[in-house]
Amino acid sequence: MESDSDSDDSVIILNEHMENEDSETDIETDSDSDNEFEEFEVEPNDWEYDEIYQEDSLHVYSEKEDGNYYIGLAKYMVKQDVLLMINSVSANTFFRYSFQRIRDYLSKYSLINTQNAKVHIMKLCILPDETYSIVLKTHWIRLIQRHWKKVYKERVRVIRGRRSIKNMLLKEINGRYPDGLNRFPGIHGMLECYKMT
Repeated sequence: MESDSDSDDSVIILNEHMENEDSETDIETDSDSDNEFEEFEVEPNDWEYDEIYQEDSLHVYSEKEDGNYYIGLAKYMVKQDVLLMINSVSANTFFRYSFQRIRDYLSKYSLINTQNAKVHIMKLCILPDETYSIVLKTHWIRLIQRHWKKVYKERVRVIRGRRSIKNMLLKEINGRYPDGLNRFPGIHGMLECYKMT
């Protein structure tokens, strides 16, 4: 029986021999095949997407439940006037790979061809005819982010105004800051403009 060190030495020698053979064959190839190889390297391989598909097969073949949230692609069907879920991925798989790779995987493995696919958080609503209709939740997240940026900017302005010595003295004398600095904006009421009347 050979020791592990003997087998390691033979592997190293074998690898060096293979590298020498590779370098000789590289010299013999023409420039056109080199360019094709370089272009092939830039594009992600299909087997990488197959790997994601295999890893996520439990999610792919599972029954989707009404009212649950999913990460995936959606497409608006004009004739039916409905947003459809066309593909989804599990949260574990989503966090395991880069966003670009997940987006490409979802696009390549979707039921409907999609151009410029956007990944969304979706709430599934199964219609009576068993159509997978969805409500986009990322739309509301974007609105919250946009409004929070405005609130945060206002908070910074108020804090700077309250830190000035003049306004601190006015607060000590009058018991309140000057107009525009008394109210400290927060998250409550931030989306009041969307309130239904």
